[in-house]
Formats: sequence, structure tokens, C-alpha cells
Amino acid sequence: MSLAATARRAALAAGALVLAGTVAPVADAAVPAPETCRDVAVIAARGTDQDDPGFGDEGKTLRGLLDLAEARHPGLNARAELIALDREVYPGTLGLPQLAEEGERLSPADTARRALEVIPELGQVHASDPRATIEALPGHLERHEAETGCRPDYVLLGYSQGATVLTGLETRLHAQGRLRGVIYLGDPHAPHGALPGLPELMGIPRVPAGEVERVEYCLPKDFSCDFSPEAAALALGDGGGPHDTYFTGRPEHAPREAEVADALARMVDGDV
Repeated sequence: MSLAATARRAALAAGALVLAGTVAPVADAAVPAPETCRDVAVIAARGTDQDDPGFGDEGKTLRGLLDLAEARHPGLNARAELIALDREVYPGTLGLPQLAEEGERLSPADTARRALEVIPELGQVHASDPRATIEALPGHLERHEAETGCRPDYVLLGYSQGATVLTGLETRLHAQGRLRGVIYLGDPHAPHGALPGLPELMGIPRVPAGEVERVEYCLPKDFSCDFSPEAAALALGDGGGPHDTYFTGRPEHAPREAEVADALARMVDGDV
């Protein structure tokens, strides 16, 4: 990931997370026969600005998790429908001005100075209320079910900003008895995250961990879920800190990532 992108994300972590989104129109489609429906679907919401070539709408991070789960549990991906939120439904961008140029390293003092310089540009950022995106997703899901003729259980899979987007589906699906589990990576609303407690402040509480299987995978010093001045400084330095290293094959992450992949398999197969 470019240094400019990591600088933009670190600036976001110190401020506020803004989501933009619209509901995509649903194209006409034939309703499949009931036997084509799967018992469970995985809703995947990628992280901010994950427009990596060669990956689907789930983005490279969640694709890494899905591939690992498939490798450890062959046939898993065939047993679940993947609903990756596309860029019309969930743009996954912030439109914030960047603080640093490609390859440029900023000191804390330079970062503060640049942040002050771009404040006038913030008035030109066009972003909808986060609540609008969150509240739009249930309707999008209902239209998808009407189009396919399927009514599965669900697993929610979100990375970074994607964890925020999926929050509004939790209590709704849980009340219907159709939420099998939740897996969030780099969740900004984790207890030590950049924006802890924001869903509750917005009046959109999450389902308590004791009522549904919930996996929170946070790498130490990831500014999004383990926020601190040191974590923000790492995000601005070479490599951008650990936020973009989930499910990238790093040996030091392998034990925990195997656990997360196994948890996904349990949720899909109903072994929870």
C-alpha cells in the first residue's frame, strides 16, 4: 500500500470515520429453483480504498481469509454463497485529502502541520451520513433475497471500515434467528480501537458476544483497532504499520489466522 494511502488512513483514525454509500439498483433476474439455494451466505465488506486489481468486491484481505478457510476446509466456499458488497452499494472510500506524497516520510510535527493545511479542503468532501449506508443495507439484502428466492442464514465478515458498515445488520439478523456469526478484522469499534462505542452512540448496538459467536482479530499496534500515538506513527512510516498485513501469509500471523479461518468454517457449517 502507498505511503500516501496509509497517511490518509492514520489521519482518519485520529479523527472520524466517514462512510459514503448508495443502494445499487437490482437487475431483473430469474428466481432459481429452491434446490439451488445454500443454507448460509457470507456477507463480505472490504476495507477502505481496497480497489486492488485482481480481487473481487471482497478485497484482497477478506479474499485471503476465504482462501485460507477453503484450504483448511476443502469445499467450504461451495457450501456458502458469497455476497461481497460492490462499489455501488458500498463505495468503501472516504475522499479525504492526503497528507503525504508517494515515498514521503513525515515526522509527527510535519503530520500535524499538514493536517492543519488540509482542513480547508474538508469542506469539499462529499460524504453521506454513516447511518444512511448502514440503514440502506437491510433493504439491499431483502432485494437480493427476493431476486434469488433464497433466505439463508448469514455470517458477517468485515475488515476495517467494512466492520462499521455491517454493524446495522447484526441485531436485525439476530432477531430473525439467522445470524450464525460475526468476524471483524481491524475493527475501529473494538474496545481499544480508533472509534470505540460509535455504533452504540449512533443507536445501532451490536449483538453481545455471548449471544452470537463473534471473532475480533486485531493485530497489535494496528491503528484501526489498537489505536495509540505509536500506532498512528507506524501507519505513517514505511510499510504503513500492520493494518494491511492481515492474511498476507506472514508466518508470525499464521496461528491466529488459522483460528479465524476455522471459526469461519464453524459458522458456515453450523458447528457453533
